[in-house]
Amino acid sequence: MSDEFVWNFPMCHHGQTRDFNGLGTDDFKAYPCEYMAREVIQNSLDAAAGNGLPVRVEFELFDLPAAELRGVQSLFAKLLEWNESLRRNSNSDQKEKKFVEDAIKCLNADTIPCLRISDHNTTGMPGVDCEYSPFNAFVKGSGKSQKSENSGGSKGRGKDAIFVNSRLNCIFVSSYSKSVSSDGVEKEEKGTIGIAKFCSFKVDAAENADSTAGTGYCVENNDSAKEMNSAKHELYSPQSDYYREEGDYGTDIFVIGFIPFLDWEKSVLGEALSSFMPAFVHKRLSIYVSSNKLTAEINRDNLYSSINNPDYYTSKKNYSRTKSYFEAFADKEPTYQYDELGYEMDLYLSQTTSNPTNDAMVYRCPTEMRILSYNNAFCSVNYTGVLLLKGSELTKRLRSVEDVKHSKWLKNQARDTEYTIEEINDVIKKVKDFYVSKTEKFGLGKTGVVYDFDWAKDEWSSEHGDDEMGVTGQNDDGLPIEKFAYEKRVFTKARKPMKKKGTEIDPNGKASTWEQGTGEEGTGEEQGSFPSGHNKGKPGPYHPGDKVVEVGEGDKKMMIRKNIKVANSRMPARDPKNGEFTFIFTPNKSGNDCIVEIKKSGTDGNDEDILIYNASCNGRSLVVEGGKIELGRIEKGQRYSIDLKMNVHMNFVWEVNVNAEND
Repeated sequence: MSDEFVWNFPMCHHGQTRDFNGLGTDDFKAYPCEYMAREVIQNSLDAAAGNGLPVRVEFELFDLPAAELRGVQSLFAKLLEWNESLRRNSNSDQKEKKFVEDAIKCLNADTIPCLRISDHNTTGMPGVDCEYSPFNAFVKGSGKSQKSENSGGSKGRGKDAIFVNSRLNCIFVSSYSKSVSSDGVEKEEKGTIGIAKFCSFKVDAAENADSTAGTGYCVENNDSAKEMNSAKHELYSPQSDYYREEGDYGTDIFVIGFIPFLDWEKSVLGEALSSFMPAFVHKRLSIYVSSNKLTAEINRDNLYSSINNPDYYTSKKNYSRTKSYFEAFADKEPTYQYDELGYEMDLYLSQTTSNPTNDAMVYRCPTEMRILSYNNAFCSVNYTGVLLLKGSELTKRLRSVEDVKHSKWLKNQARDTEYTIEEINDVIKKVKDFYVSKTEKFGLGKTGVVYDFDWAKDEWSSEHGDDEMGVTGQNDDGLPIEKFAYEKRVFTKARKPMKKKGTEIDPNGKASTWEQGTGEEGTGEEQGSFPSGHNKGKPGPYHPGDKVVEVGEGDKKMMIRKNIKVANSRMPARDPKNGEFTFIFTPNKSGNDCIVEIKKSGTDGNDEDILIYNASCNGRSLVVEGGKIELGRIEKGQRYSIDLKMNVHMNFVWEVNVNAEND
């Protein structure tokens, strides 16, 4: 078999050569298996047959006897030539040397690890012999795509994510396609070819020797096939127990010398669930992963248990976030819809997910692939959202400026499209404005839109002066219509509470010192300690005695509250004229009997007490005393939103202490 096929590397004829760092695979080396999964699943969904059945994508690991690889002898010979070329060059790239050494070792072994990636219920890749076709774009194109304008792919670069998973930068492509011509004639095609993504190297030692162009192809060993690097009209499977039956249209990709990265199976499963969750929900996708460590199949019927299976993810974060997006989206009607023709969007919002993400993941049709997430810092409730972009014009424009990883929109790429930067900006603004306008109102009931004044003070233009927070009407920053005054910020961070000490005289004339809230016995013979707020000097169960270390009834020890550092602490104003604010914070530790104390930071640098009339958290009324709120149990990492009504009627610079009995 080795003599029937040969690896042919075209020469560059002293034209442009390709360096090892210019192979295009570096963009995908950080998460090679994840990017590979996104690329092949997206390609398969783009080629869906439209027969009502879900596209099925399979990832299966197998070992191939090295002697059975097509053209293995000529491929090995090319690697030796490349290695000799590096030996002659004293300035050779060390990464390039390492790659060639590893590739030679891979072919020298008895067996070669390979990964088969197959799709079913697709059209395959038509155009085996056509220059402008999906098959030719995948096999020989670089930055070239022959897909419809509403497909998921666009750059012709995503296939590099497959090569980066091969120790040889080598794959075989075998496609069985069915297409319909413009005059309605159906056409079946079969085609297979091997591709090795090498860089340029000189084939002999002569000073003026020519270099290879880089990429080589495994073709039939005859002059015609080598001249054109043409595919053979047949199906090929190096996996002995796999073959494609007649009428089973689709594409098989065999990654030769597959690098079995740690938990690669979980990388593929988790990325598929996260990146294509809506496609699973809508019964448009199923996947199968198999190795000697793990075999799993995911479809709509077992999607709930699959998404909730932590063994299908490489990180807890991806696991928890995917669960929340699924809970917000699956089996629900859109919370809000944008229905402008060509720009349709569906937004799903939920406060009841297991782990609110406080953002919305954006999926773009038609492949329903994850692109990016939006976060609205002004929303004062915990939520999870899914934003599905559906409109044809909307998705067409955004697709044109996606980066090669399909993870963000680069508006400056508009110059390479049919659109102006203004037209791209317009659709990006439509998406963001729709999301922000709905999440600002989401879950707030009658309280109205929440604006974060603490953020606004930093953003407010100095041209308005230090004493004015807004102007009549509404400006571009989304500040409220009313005018509100605020005092100049003196402290930008909340200070830790100062420890307070004192001396008590009991009825017998004995003196004892105290230190508020430490719960420690102290250093002297007659010392005690007291909880925050003790009415020192008055009779009661907390009055100090000799060597007091316990208070209260029975054996219950005195509560020791310690300061809890918080993240993302904000104080948006709901209706400052009526003293209505919301305090939002996320504790960095868990604890019991939490007390939140809010004070006003005065212009002289001293804290001023405020009076809280009432407070509630998620509809639960809280006990308040002065400027203190009894919150009860708090959990690390959970976001708390406390609605307040206070004796403050303008925005103000606030100081807060969060204290709890630590776990």
